Amino acid sequence: MGLIDPHELQSQRPTPIQVARSYLSPVVLEHRASSHNPHLLVRLVRGRLRLDAAHVNYSHGELHEVMDAAFREIHIRGRGVERALLLGLGAGSAVELLRKRDAPNAHITAIEIDPVVVELALRWFPACLDEDVRIACADAAEFVARTEECFDLIVVDLFIDEEVPARCETAEFLADCASRLAPGGLLMFNRLADAVHRQGPTMRFERVFLETLAGGSVVPALGNRILVYEKPL
Repeated sequence: MGLIDPHELQSQRPTPIQVARSYLSPVVLEHRASSHNPHLLVRLVRGRLRLDAAHVNYSHGELHEVMDAAFREIHIRGRGVERALLLGLGAGSAVELLRKRDAPNAHITAIEIDPVVVELALRWFPACLDEDVRIACADAAEFVARTEECFDLIVVDLFIDEEVPARCETAEFLADCASRLAPGGLLMFNRLADAVHRQGPTMRFERVFLETLAGGSVVPALGNRILVYEKPL
C-alpha cells in the first residue's frame, strides 16, 4: 500500500477570471488521462470545483449531493464515528462531509487505485490535505482482504467511470468489508440507478448484498441507491 504525502504536491486554485467565467459556462481547469480513466476533468461550474469522468461526476457535483443526502438520511453525524474508511477517494466529497459536519474528529483512511485521481485531489481539493486523512494508492479489494484494522464507518464508492470493478461486486468482497467493521459499525455502498442501463446491474448487485449481509437495507438517494449494513454489537 503506497501512502501519499500530501505535502509532495503543490495545491492550485482557480483565478478570479476563471471563477467569473464559470458562471457563464463550465471551465475546464485540468484534463488528464490515466491507465484507469481516459478522461479525468477538473472543472469549475458556477464557482464550484468538481472532478468528472467521461460519463459521471466523481466528486463535488451530483455525487456530493448524493452523499450529503445519504449521510443525512442515515444519521452519520449521530454515530460518533472515530475511524472511517473510504474505498474510493475521488476528490474527497465524503472527506469534506465527514470533516465539516458528520465526524469532524474522525481519523480517515482513503483508498484510491488511480494515482492520477489522487494527484488531482491533492492539487485542487483542499479537504484532502487534512492531516488526519491518510491517503493510500491501492486496490480496495486487496486492502480490505489484508488489513487488520477495524472501522466505525466504511463508505464504498468505487467506480471506473460509471462501472464498478467486478471484484468489488462479489460476496467475498462484501464479507471482507463486513469483517473490517467494528461492532455497531456501518457499511455504505453507493450504486448508480439514475438511468435504465444502470438500474439492472444495481438491482442484481442488491440481491448479492442482501443475501450476503443479513439485515442489510437500501436507501434511495437522489437517483442513486445506497446499500447499508450495520454490524451487530
